[in-house]
This record gives sequence, structure tokens and C-alpha cells, in this order.
Amino acid sequence: MFTAKALILEKVHEYCAPFKEVASRYNCLIGSRMGVDIPGPEPSVRVSTNNIGKNVFTVSLFCPTHEAVKIEQQVTEVFMRYWYEANEKAKNKDKDREKKEPKVKKVEKNPNTAIDIRKNETIS
Repeated sequence: MFTAKALILEKVHEYCAPFKEVASRYNCLIGSRMGVDIPGPEPSVRVSTNNIGKNVFTVSLFCPTHEAVKIEQQVTEVFMRYWYEANEKAKNKDKDREKKEPKVKKVEKNPNTAIDIRKNETIS
């Protein structure tokens, strides 16, 4: 989960780089006009859970309004691609593990059945 957070933060920095200076100037301008101390223009990513225990990624960034939807879609795409690839790797790992594990013979429960371990055979 937190490797995804680092990837998303890296991509947000990349997507915001073209207007980083403008964001910094506007951030200062808005803060001084409002007379309050607002968070800086640096993007941030926070991982939390919602009221039913699902993971939530919250991305905060300072960007031009007309860029917000585009960046949101880019970040969503990065996350979905990451999640899909991670799940595929996990599936492949499970398949590899199944191939390596020896098959175990199932023996029916019968009071007259004995198992000869040395020969790996069932004797009835």
C-alpha cells in the first residue's frame, strides 16, 4: 500500500512540475490576501481508511483549476495500473508456489485402512 503511495507522490510531482513556480506565487498571494497561513504548494498523499475499513488515498496539490481533472485522471490511471500489476504478480507467485508444493494423497477414512509411509501406498 505504501509503495503505491510513494509512486503516486512521485507522479504528482512530475505532473505538477510545469506550474510549480506559478503555484508557489499564487499560494503566497492567496495566503497574504486572506491573512491566513495556508499549506504550501507541495503535493501530498495520505493513506487512511473510511468508515467501513476500505483504504482511501487522498492526494492534495495546488494546481490551476483547468488542470485538476486531467491530473486526477492521470493519478487514477497510475494507481490502477500499479494495483493491476501487483495483483497479477501475486497470482503468478501463488501459481508458482502451487507447482512447487508436493501433491498430497487424500486417504479415505476407513477403520480398516493403513498407510505404509515407506512405500507411499495405501493398503486396504
